[in-house]
Amino acid sequence: MAPEILLDMPYDTTADYFSLGLIIYRMAVGKHPYFRIGMTTKKMKRIATESTVKYPKNMDPALVDLIKRFLEKSPDLRYQLVSEIRNHPFIRNIDWAYLETGTAAPITYLRPYLEPPVHQRIELADIMSMGQGFLLTSEEQELFGQFSYTSERLRLQM
Repeated sequence: MAPEILLDMPYDTTADYFSLGLIIYRMAVGKHPYFRIGMTTKKMKRIATESTVKYPKNMDPALVDLIKRFLEKSPDLRYQLVSEIRNHPFIRNIDWAYLETGTAAPITYLRPYLEPPVHQRIELADIMSMGQGFLLTSEEQELFGQFSYTSERLRLQM
């Protein structure tokens, strides 16, 4: 959540840019840039308004710059920083006109989800291990062919 929302201040669509920055950071790094499970609301507000985000040393500098623009704490400055975002080096190769036509095919592949029977006992250890060591097939990996960043955790598994 954008700092202005956490602080119960008036907000506008620039809060959505902050949320997009959070999503991109989580996709790239694998964790939230500010919050951890068990934090109090008071601590969340303080961290979101005062702390700085830490980026992996090996992260693409263009990606770091993109995320920093979205995660700017001042809504007015955030608006200025993202006003020409389509020309940003990290995303400049996106065909925006094509996307705006609404004809771009969405990525529709979803990994099958098996719902357990209602009355079956499930052990916590089984839940915690789901997805660990699970690599994408080459067909699934092709869906991400244009991405230029791979998390350190995934690189270690490869």
